[in-house]
Amino acid sequence: AGRFATCAVVLGDLEVRGTSLFDLPAFSNLERVEGALVITDNPNLEDLTGLERLGAAGKLEIRNNPRLYEVRGLDGLEEVGELIVERNRSLISLPGLANVRRAGDVRIHENPRLCGRLGLLPRLEHVERGLSVTKNWGLTRGEVSALHERVRHYAPLPSGDSDIALSER
Repeated sequence: AGRFATCAVVLGDLEVRGTSLFDLPAFSNLERVEGALVITDNPNLEDLTGLERLGAAGKLEIRNNPRLYEVRGLDGLEEVGELIVERNRSLISLPGLANVRRAGDVRIHENPRLCGRLGLLPRLEHVERGLSVTKNWGLTRGEVSALHERVRHYAPLPSGDSDIALSER
């Protein structure tokens, strides 16, 4: 029970970089990040537990967290301006992002173990600018294509296969 134990918190920007944390319970009252929430280069981070109340963020960047197996803890997130999930070498699924419905831009790159069996942004309906899913070798061509098909009216498929980086086994 810290200083923010009973109030909702809205921040401009928040960066969690290079910590020894395994999860993020200190942020349990965070409801909105107006700017960027950057979670990067955390060698022990295994999940995002503690961010369950976060409903919206201007930008969410999850990058280079080598022990992050699942993006759990973001269950309340429904809207994000820019979503970047990159170079998380142990990441296998994105269950915490299952409720994201709207995004300005989505980039999911170089997460070699990421697979879509548990769902790949299943409620994403609207992408304003771009949708790029590349070099996630655990994803099948069908999983990536299904995601693009579902939001294609808002964010057209990129012109080349290299842009959508269809995964080959």
